[in-house]
Amino acid sequence: NRYTKTRTSFFIQRVNANDTGTYTCAVSNDYGQVVSKSALLSVEDLPKGMSYKTMLLGSSDSLECSFAKNSSSLITWIKDGQTLAINSGLQTSEKMLLIYNVSLADSGEYYCSFDTNGYLGNQSFTVTVEGPPSPPKIISSSLVVFETGFISVAVNWTTSEANKKNCKLLGYLVSHRLLGDDLEEYPFNSSYFDSENHSAGWFLPLNARFYQFEILVRAENIFGLSTPTLRRESFWAQLIDKKIVTWEVPGKKNKADSCLCPNYDNLNKTNLVE
Repeated sequence: NRYTKTRTSFFIQRVNANDTGTYTCAVSNDYGQVVSKSALLSVEDLPKGMSYKTMLLGSSDSLECSFAKNSSSLITWIKDGQTLAINSGLQTSEKMLLIYNVSLADSGEYYCSFDTNGYLGNQSFTVTVEGPPSPPKIISSSLVVFETGFISVAVNWTTSEANKKNCKLLGYLVSHRLLGDDLEEYPFNSSYFDSENHSAGWFLPLNARFYQFEILVRAENIFGLSTPTLRRESFWAQLIDKKIVTWEVPGKKNKADSCLCPNYDNLNKTNLVE
């Protein structure tokens, strides 16, 4: 039963449009009856619709369950069909959902369900996160040493899944350099590729003794460049009498590895060499 009455009050739970009307209260005893003035109850539909919000990567932001008129409403927050767990990066305050250090993973469909003294309702949000892209993933690389004094290097990469929820990529900044056994910090040479390209290659002369080739790949959108992904190809070669001599060092010959390298963050398009 949705209706409850006490000596002085009348309660309606889960109010709906059928409850619209004029209500009176009658009080009677052995001496007669008194009827109160009429009270008109108008039931309004809860607002409906989808809210859209863009958040900036790395910022703190919030969503407000504004359809819940009372700050004491019981509110449940759901994202992509799963009830949200409160943690250090996600807090609630009255009608607000607070998101700290926004990441690309915070993009998605949000839903707040509320109960305000028997008034049930919900509100939906679509959240898009924008900011510099996530680093690309290098999926393969190769290095071939030719006896004529050249090396051929190739690299293939793919975009991060997280970037599919971010704004459109403009392209990739790909940088490379050779390292010699003198441990000198050789400069990077860089080239820019549009967003449809996911591979690069070089055919380079050797004029000293080298042991490593470094490749950096960074994605770019309108907010800037991602942290670089580094791939190293290790080899041992020396040019003697115009002929390449290669040799093996245990654990190092033809070894490739990759990582994210924030120390290279200062590399930008000013380093471009066509």
